[in-house]
Amino acid sequence: NVALAEEGAAVDAVFVCPHDEGACQCRKPGTALFADALERFPDISLTGSIVVGDSIGDLEAGQRLGCLNFLVGTGERGAQIERRAAERGIVVRGVAPSLMDLVADPSFQAILAHGQTA
Repeated sequence: NVALAEEGAAVDAVFVCPHDEGACQCRKPGTALFADALERFPDISLTGSIVVGDSIGDLEAGQRLGCLNFLVGTGERGAQIERRAAERGIVVRGVAPSLMDLVADPSFQAILAHGQTA
């Protein structure tokens, strides 16, 4: 948290699925953990939120919630996830090889600074 604080950021909470491996509504594409976050932080605007994921389940959850979706992934796996998202009508706002590349991208920074209209 010290390194984050030095950059003006903080982690207010971490939400983790308590269940064993398997299907539950906590695991994406389920949205139960997002609902838990909304209960704890009712001022969260999902339409103003960003989901960064590396799987189709991540992107499906983001789409269900009305969030902006970004994909991190490279090579054939990233291309396959991007194709599957398009086939399912999931809007992917941007693709980057890594989270570090994504946050360094000027268009992503503009969205962070100005919201979805950027």
